[in-house]
Amino acid sequence: MEIPKTPTTESSLEQREKDQLPILFIYRDNDLFREYMPGIINNLQAWGRKVETQIFPQGTDEEKIDEWFDSKILETKTKARRLDRKYIYTVHPDLMGKEIMTDWTASRSMSSRTKRRGFDIENKIEETGTKFMGHREKIDKIFDDVVESVILGDMSIHGLSRRTELGDKTLEEMMQRYGHVIAEIVKLILEKEPAPNKVYILTDSLYDHVPFGAIRAEKAKEKGIDEDEYKVGEEECRYAVELITEWLVKGGIQKDSIFSMNNIISSSIPEKNEKGESTWFIFDRHNFEPKWNLPKSKECRLLSLPAGNFYSDARDQHLFNLDTPEFKKKLNEAFKKLFVDKAEEK
Repeated sequence: MEIPKTPTTESSLEQREKDQLPILFIYRDNDLFREYMPGIINNLQAWGRKVETQIFPQGTDEEKIDEWFDSKILETKTKARRLDRKYIYTVHPDLMGKEIMTDWTASRSMSSRTKRRGFDIENKIEETGTKFMGHREKIDKIFDDVVESVILGDMSIHGLSRRTELGDKTLEEMMQRYGHVIAEIVKLILEKEPAPNKVYILTDSLYDHVPFGAIRAEKAKEKGIDEDEYKVGEEECRYAVELITEWLVKGGIQKDSIFSMNNIISSSIPEKNEKGESTWFIFDRHNFEPKWNLPKSKECRLLSLPAGNFYSDARDQHLFNLDTPEFKKKLNEAFKKLFVDKAEEK
C-alpha cells in the first residue's frame, strides 16, 4: 500500500512520537482487515505515530476474547465497609496511556464483561490518561464508510455504518443508504458474470453488525437491557431477509431465486452446471460456517456482510473491477484524519 505523501522531517516524526499517545488497535482478524490493516499501520508509523496491536486470529471464539479482557481487569479485595462491593477494579498497565480503537467484536466483549461486574472499563481506562475511541469510532465503521464513499462516488466519509449509534440518521435512512450500496455492488458483479441461479441468505448472526445491529440496539434499549442480552427472534430474521432480498432485486437478481435459511444445509451446496451459473451465499461475517465448509469457486460465491466485507469478498473473487487504488487512498485518508490530522490540530 503506497503511503500518501505528507511533508514531514525525521525530527518532526520523532517529536510526534514523543508528544502523542501510542495507538492500540484491538480487533479480531478477518479477510478484509488482514489485507489492509498492516498497510494502514505502516502508514501511521511513517506519519510519526507509534502503533501497538492486539489481534485475535480469525474465528477466535468470543469467550477467548472475553478471557483476554478479563486478564486486563485487576481485582483488589477491600475491607472498607462503606463500599458495596468486595473488590476494587483497576486496569492493567497494558491499556494505560494509549489511544485505543477496537472493532465491534472487541468492543462488545469489553462492554459485556465489565458491565456484568458493575464496572465501566472504558471510563476507567480514560481515568488513566488513555483516549478510548469506542464511543465514536470503530475499525469496521471506517471500512464500511469508505466502501460507501467509493461505491456512491461521495467525496466525504459518512457516519452511516455505526452499529448502535445512528447520529443524525433515522433507521429508515440508514437502511435505504446501506441497501443502495449493496445493490450497486451487485450491479457491478452482474456486469461481469450471469445472475446467480440461486441465492441463499443465512440468517444466523445477521444482527451482529450494521445495519440490523442498530435495530437490535434500539429494541434492547426499549426493554432496558444490554444489547447482547436481546434475543433476535423469527420476526426480526424475516425482516432482515426481506430487506436484503429487496436490495438484491434492485441490483438485478430475480426474486424467485432468493431463499433464506438459518445456516448451511447439504442440499444447498452447489454443483457445476452447464450454463455457468453460480449459487450465492450471503451471511454475516460472524457466521463462520460458509467459509469453513463451502468451496470458494465460480459455482459458489461467498459474500459476507457488513458492506466492507461484501465489497472485499466480491473483489477477492474477481467479481468486479472497482477502483482499488481509490479505496486504498480513501482508507488511508480516513485513518490519517483520525490519528494524524486531528492530533496536529491540537
